[in-house]
Amino acid sequence: MGNRLITRRLVSGVLLLLWSLVAFHGSMFYLGSANYEYMLKNGGRAEANIANNSGIAFVILGIYLIVLGFLFVSTCKKRPRKLIEYSVVASWFIVTFIIGFTAYPQIPGILKNTMSVAFFLVLLGLPFKHGFRNMPFVGEDNKLPKAQPVQAAKTAIVAPTSEGTELRDLKKLLDEGIITQEEFEAKKKKVLGI
Repeated sequence: MGNRLITRRLVSGVLLLLWSLVAFHGSMFYLGSANYEYMLKNGGRAEANIANNSGIAFVILGIYLIVLGFLFVSTCKKRPRKLIEYSVVASWFIVTFIIGFTAYPQIPGILKNTMSVAFFLVLLGLPFKHGFRNMPFVGEDNKLPKAQPVQAAKTAIVAPTSEGTELRDLKKLLDEGIITQEEFEAKKKKVLGI
């Protein structure tokens, strides 16, 4: 089974790369010196620290999305490998934990929304249970159901016999009045061997 382009994975990879720009924009907002100064001045040190931590969480998310985007784009023409796909899923939970821990105690709504869209894009690029359609996981060719060979029909079409043809011809002769009923019965017995 050859390699083919997996459009869903390619689209997911490109969108993840673009979405990483959104994450980096969020990090610039939270880590920007003007925002930090504003938070420090108006909200106090705690608000400034929350903004700083949120900015770091956005940087972590942005880097992760770039790595994952390049992984999806570079593997969009290759058959999936279970180890890589399971690693992607495990890494998502690890990154989510790190971001949650970094942005603690308060995760801003925009970070939650950015992570939700990123999670959807990651799911878009992942294969299903047996791989992508027509592109199973490497080494699973023999586990897919094979097409069953078409079996020949068990009932054979019976070709008309010479006896049947003769009887049909005799019946026509009877119907046309060429032979009598007694002649028809006699010839019928002769054909059938009675």
